[in-house]
Amino acid sequence: MTLTHRTGDRAQASLILNNMSAAFSYLGQYARALQSAQQALAIAQELKDEAQTAIVLNSIGGIYRNLGQYSLALEHFQQALTLLRQIGDRTQEGTILNNIGAIYINLKQYPQALAALKDALAVQRELGNRIPVGVTLNNIGAIYLDLGEPEQALEFHQQALVVAREVSDCSGEWFALNNIGTAYMYLKQYTQALSYLQASLAIARTIGDRAGQGITLVNIGSTLFQEGQVAAAEEACYDALEILETLRQSDLSDTHKVSLFETQLQAYQFLQDVLVSQANPEKQLKALEVAERGRARAFVELLANQLSDQQARALAASAPTIASIQQIAQQQNAVLVQYSLINNVDGSHLQLYIWVVQPTGDISFHSTDLANLDQPLSELVHLSRAMIGARGRKISSASAQINSKPDVEPTHPQPLLYPFQQLYDLLIRPIRDQFPSDSTTRVIVIPQAELFLVPFAALQDEQGTCLIQQHTVLIAPSIQVLAMTHQRRQELSSLYDQTAVAPDTVLIVGNPTMPTSPTIPPLMPLPEAQREAEMIAALFNAKVYTGANATKKTIVQQMPQARLIHLATHGLLEYSVTNPAGIHTIPGALALAPEPDSNNPADAATSVGQNGLLTAAEIAELSLGAELVVLSACDTGRGTITGDGVIGLSRSLIAAGVPSVIVSLWKVPDKSTAYLMTQFYQNLLHQSDKAQALRQAMLSTRQQYPHPQCWAAFTLVGQAD
Repeated sequence: MTLTHRTGDRAQASLILNNMSAAFSYLGQYARALQSAQQALAIAQELKDEAQTAIVLNSIGGIYRNLGQYSLALEHFQQALTLLRQIGDRTQEGTILNNIGAIYINLKQYPQALAALKDALAVQRELGNRIPVGVTLNNIGAIYLDLGEPEQALEFHQQALVVAREVSDCSGEWFALNNIGTAYMYLKQYTQALSYLQASLAIARTIGDRAGQGITLVNIGSTLFQEGQVAAAEEACYDALEILETLRQSDLSDTHKVSLFETQLQAYQFLQDVLVSQANPEKQLKALEVAERGRARAFVELLANQLSDQQARALAASAPTIASIQQIAQQQNAVLVQYSLINNVDGSHLQLYIWVVQPTGDISFHSTDLANLDQPLSELVHLSRAMIGARGRKISSASAQINSKPDVEPTHPQPLLYPFQQLYDLLIRPIRDQFPSDSTTRVIVIPQAELFLVPFAALQDEQGTCLIQQHTVLIAPSIQVLAMTHQRRQELSSLYDQTAVAPDTVLIVGNPTMPTSPTIPPLMPLPEAQREAEMIAALFNAKVYTGANATKKTIVQQMPQARLIHLATHGLLEYSVTNPAGIHTIPGALALAPEPDSNNPADAATSVGQNGLLTAAEIAELSLGAELVVLSACDTGRGTITGDGVIGLSRSLIAAGVPSVIVSLWKVPDKSTAYLMTQFYQNLLHQSDKAQALRQAMLSTRQQYPHPQCWAAFTLVGQAD
């Protein structure tokens, strides 16, 4: 029996469900909180109760804020504000204005935050609402903390503390004490800072606020670290992670896990900093565990849930250990290189940590100070890409035309390569003596942040030798994801004849009839992509789908049965749709032919399933048995870069069951791509190592088309075998 049936009063049911949502949210059970709030919203809207609708919209906004879904939170708060102003509810208006201000703080849009909070404070003081006044004062103080003005922040937080204690607002008291302690930490008054932070932690524990406990423990750890109590700081940080990780519960969606994880990244980075600072080899290994624990966790869980092997699922549920990392390196028979960027609170990079894990189990560590670089690492990465013409495209104007690939192949590379040498000096030189002497031994790079955009194959040493000339390089989002894709590859190996690829298991698409949609610019035909597909199909004696035959419906029906999939078409980096919950789905799409009579823009706008755009979100829902998918299109290796890796097409394919994916990092030229892909498949017919086949194809292409833009865009993600 439902709650509504039990109460017999639908209005009361909405109130109860909203209160239940608040309780679940407080306990960090965000999926249950969201479910209850959405049920409450449906009832309130059905009853046309605008006041209750606004209250529940506010609750949903708060849940999305906790999940790090700030745009969605702001959208719900603004909807609530509009309703409240229509019905003249000034009391709730002040609360919503405060919440909007808090979201703008999360978005680092401080002028908008301050304007909203000042408006909230005026409404609250006018009505004499003391509890909301304290909350708003706390948020104003948080702005000044973020802006590096702790003295001014203290004034507001101390006012908020007085209010919270007067009205017995325990949550407000926790927030004020936490921020007062943080302000004193910034002022290097550590004894006072710890006193306030410990008091804050005690309140958070008393009221069961788990997110608050995690936040305060991180601040306690930071204060202890700055005071020189490193062992105590380490303990506080581990305690914080134990609590924060309980918030990422299994009933959360993958999207919510990713966004929630984004709000927790600083805790993992800070603990790495604490461990490495102790200049102890054992602590450096512990820092590697934390670095691995602090990336691609949602991805690992997503992959593990799809595996049939119970042991693999258990691996995902446990925190990574040095022993498991060493086992994976041995399993891969590869050198693993894990990068970790340690950020300051303002987002600037302070340190670059690098661990090199040998197949023998030996692990080395190197640290580079980034604070004194002439330009930030992120700028260097983007400059290096721009200087070789490796520009992605932004889908924003419906009137602009897109060419998938440049019409003219770039020529001599030498004037453009200095940034690649700078990146080599930062990323490779400190560890190059740890690289294998045998060029066929694989080097698997686990990047982070903007390092996912680096074409490691093209990085050059002082003699101008590219990394690909000496080493076989591929990419993985994390070491544990690598273990998951290995397990998936083992499962697939029993399904196919390992000595030959049957023509009917090869799915090849080239230059489909391009779809149209009001949400994307016109897509130009790709005759070179069609020739590329036809040449590859000839190698396997396989059917090729081109033009109007390459419809989305046809290709999606063929994909689950395919062992090898090659898609030569347009890749749309930023295209996404909104799901029924109002959440933007995984960014990225591939252009396939629309169904007959569905190429009308009006039809395409209303039927995502018919418009020919195969989205990353749709791919992630497929169940694929392909050993390899090659996306011979632009920007297919890019997407939204998060602590969980790159959220886009490559992640979706791996999530769908594909252990090896080849994607591109930029807009790739036509002729050199066709040459590279043909070379790759010719190599693959004679050896099972996909990484070696790609390396040899890149080297051959480099001879014909020397410019890095022509040969360095493609990278293998996942398994080489």
